[in-house]
Amino acid sequence: MRQINTEFPEGFLWGASSSAFQIEGGWNLGGKGMTVADFNSFKRSHIQADTKVASDFYHHWKEDIEYMAELGLKMYRFSIAWARIIPDGDGAVREEGIRFYDRIIDCLLSKGIRPFVTLYHFDLPYALAEKYNGWESRRCVLAFERYARICFRAFGDRVKYWQVHNEQNLMVRVDERMNIDAADKWEADRLRAQMDYHMFLAHALAVKVCHELVPGGKIGPAVSSCCTYPETPRPEDVWAAVNNDWFKAEYCLDMHQYGRYPGYYRRYLEERNIMPAAEHGDEDILKGGASDYIAVNYYRTLCVRYLPADELHPAGGAVFSGQ
Repeated sequence: MRQINTEFPEGFLWGASSSAFQIEGGWNLGGKGMTVADFNSFKRSHIQADTKVASDFYHHWKEDIEYMAELGLKMYRFSIAWARIIPDGDGAVREEGIRFYDRIIDCLLSKGIRPFVTLYHFDLPYALAEKYNGWESRRCVLAFERYARICFRAFGDRVKYWQVHNEQNLMVRVDERMNIDAADKWEADRLRAQMDYHMFLAHALAVKVCHELVPGGKIGPAVSSCCTYPETPRPEDVWAAVNNDWFKAEYCLDMHQYGRYPGYYRRYLEERNIMPAAEHGDEDILKGGASDYIAVNYYRTLCVRYLPADELHPAGGAVFSGQ
């Protein structure tokens, strides 16, 4: 009888992860600015955690890290709240915010837990949404590059694993997280495509800066991923399953690794007349931002059936049918 190895290999990092808006609380303490996640939580959105208190990590981080050590964690992935470092997103740096994360990083290391930092997890500083409509503007891209540079300089001596955006490919499909409130569906999708493109630019710039400022640093994306199965063996359902994976995750991986949209996605953008506006030099930026790793957040499988194109669904596609 073949013996099954039940032990993790040497070097395997057993850990846990969280995001700032889902655990920290203290949404307006220490000079922190409001975020889009805060704004939507205050509206009692059904998809957002209550950011006012959450699990109150802001006041209990030390004892929470004690629990992590007791569990035997070797890595902890957490996100930095951009608005805790720069309350308005692109203005003055709040040193109190940097000190807060300094203490967390030092405490983790003292317990033998490797810190793994996400720069952006659904919580754009709300001031950037008010000033620029957030990711619709290239000014948001430049603000993010500056924020990333500040974090790499402040924490890069101790943090070697970095993640740029958590689940960009999921985030852009949720209007509340992107501050998209256009009533017209075509306009909403035009905004979505432009914001998505600018986030890809920001990702590539952050990768470049990390490699410049963090010796030995590793940086990449985390994509929301699922494996899609056809509801039946019919060719149209098989094709729908393939398209669901292409359009929800794999186009994003192509951009992160190769710096270009795959052909099927370019065709979709062109046919919908929502191709994002680009500038000279963007191609070089995107191609120069290849990631060191790809992280996968895997939650579920899906079964889909073919959805023919019609007036409400001009691109057709797939419709969820169970799991």
